[in-house]
Order: sequence, then structure tokens, then C-alpha cells
Amino acid sequence: MITALKYLAKQNRFTFHSFGIIVLVLISAFFGLVSPEGSGSNPVVESLTENGVMVVFVITVILGPVMETLIFQAFPHWIIHSVLKMKKRHCIYLVFSSVLFGISHFFNVYYFICGTIVGLLLSFLYDAGTFRKDGAILSVTFIHGIYNLFVFLLEL
Repeated sequence: MITALKYLAKQNRFTFHSFGIIVLVLISAFFGLVSPEGSGSNPVVESLTENGVMVVFVITVILGPVMETLIFQAFPHWIIHSVLKMKKRHCIYLVFSSVLFGISHFFNVYYFICGTIVGLLLSFLYDAGTFRKDGAILSVTFIHGIYNLFVFLLEL
């Protein structure tokens, strides 16, 4: 696991970010194909649409990724890596962080499963990003924001 994290961390910024964005899109595309019709709707975003497209854009593309990276990746990473000094702390962090992310996206079972897998990828990227010079918070926020922008544009 550490080898995979360090390998990904050594990639240049474009490759690192592209990898994250492409895998996020593939995960969503897969769940879009296997999930029943209507199970991909997000009631939070739907409630925001009453406030206008610009509000939805700011919340989903800018504020959401920043807050979710801090709450679901940075904070759990800091706590687990500060408290636990055993070799399995990376695995514990990945499971804990991804399940938290999935719970926060629990609109239905399919959304929870997809959210947990997306959370796993974002947590893995965050963990790898801690070995990078450009920082884990900025990298994961950027990847998450670009992915949300992609979804936002598809929903227009």
C-alpha cells in the first residue's frame, strides 16, 4: 500500500490530477449504468436549484470540495496518523474516511455505495498527496472540484 501511495505521489501534477479525475468519472459512469433510474439524484443539489444556477455552482464546485476535503480527508488523516503509530494506519484511515464520506452522501443505498467508493479514491489520493510537495488538500480539492464541475455541466 505504501508503495502504491509513493508511486502515485511521484507522478507529475498533471498525471496525478488526471488519474484522480478519470477514475472518479469511471466510478460514476459505472454506477450510472448499474443503478436503477432515479437513484442518482441528489436531493441537496435539487433543493439548491431553487436559489439559482450560480449558487449551485459555487456550493458544488467550490465550497463543497473544500469543505469535504477538510472534513472527510484532512481531519481524519490528521487524527488517525497522530494517534495510531502502527503500519495499518493507512488502511484504517482509508476505511474510516471513505465510510464517513459515503454516510454524508446517503440519499439511498446506491448513492451511499458510490459515495463510499468515491470517498475511498479521494482518501487514497489525499494519503498519496501527503507525500507530494504541492500538498494533499489542494490536490484533492482540485480533483473533487473538477469532477463536480463535470457533473454540474452534465446536469445543466
